[in-house]
Amino acid sequence: MNSSPTSAARKRIIRADSAQWLIRQAMEHGLSIERLLASTKLDLGWAQKKNATISYGQYCKLIENTLDESGDLGIGLKFGREINITDFGFFGYALMSCQTMAEASQVGLKFWELGGQLLKLSVTQDDHYLIITFFPANPLVRGRILIYAVEEDISTTISSFAFIMNQPLPVEKIHLSYSAPGHRDLYVKEFGCPVYFGQPENQIFLNPGFLDRPIPTANAEVAILVKRQCEELLLNLQRSDEFVEKVRRVLVDSLGHFPNSSEMARKLGVSSS
Repeated sequence: MNSSPTSAARKRIIRADSAQWLIRQAMEHGLSIERLLASTKLDLGWAQKKNATISYGQYCKLIENTLDESGDLGIGLKFGREINITDFGFFGYALMSCQTMAEASQVGLKFWELGGQLLKLSVTQDDHYLIITFFPANPLVRGRILIYAVEEDISTTISSFAFIMNQPLPVEKIHLSYSAPGHRDLYVKEFGCPVYFGQPENQIFLNPGFLDRPIPTANAEVAILVKRQCEELLLNLQRSDEFVEKVRRVLVDSLGHFPNSSEMARKLGVSSS
C-alpha cells in the first residue's frame, strides 16, 4: 500500500528559516502566535529553535492561518520587503560577501534551499534581460498559497539585492501566472515597474548590466568561510530529507506489522543502541 502523492508532499521537510521569520513578522503586526500555529502541530519552542525544520504541509497551513488572521491578502508584498538579508544566516552573509552581483546571483541560485522557501527558481538570460523564474517547489503551493509565496519571494529578492548593491535593482517588468488579485494596485506601487498578470510563468525581468556591479560588503576571506558553512547546511538538509523519506517508506511497507526499534534500525541501516 502506498501513500498518496499529496500525503507525501505534505510531509516533505524544508528548513524553517522563512517560516520562523513569517511568525516574527506576523507577531510584530499584532497577530497571535497561538492562532498562527493552530492545527500545525508546531509549538512556541519550535518557533525559537535554531536550525529548525518544517514540513510543506505545516508551512502552507501557517500561511493560511496568517492570511485568515490578518485579513490582508497583500501581506506577502509587505512582509517580503521587510526582511533583512541577515535573517537568512550564513546564506545571507554568503550573498553579502560576494565580489559582484554576478557572483551573488550564482550563490543565491546554488543555496536558495537554505532559505526554506516554498518556491524554487531558475536564472536565464536572453538578448535583452536577465530573467529570474519562480515556480512551486511542492504541489501544495497553489491558489492563495502560491500568490503569497510569489509576492514574498519576489519582494524579498528585489529588496535583498538592492540592499546588497546599496542601490535599486533594475527591474524592467514582472510577469505573474495568476489572475490579477483585488490588491493589484499594490504591485505597481511596490515594484515600480509594469506588472502583467495571467502570464505563463512568474518572472522578474532585469537589466543584465547590474551583474557587473561591485558589492560594497565584499570580503573574499569571509566568502570562503560562509560558503563552506552553506555547503554543509545544504548537505545536512538533503540527508535529513532522504532519511525522513526512508522512514516513511519503511512504515508504509510495514502496514499491519509495524517494526520494533531493532527492526526499524536494521531496515534503516543505523544502530539501535
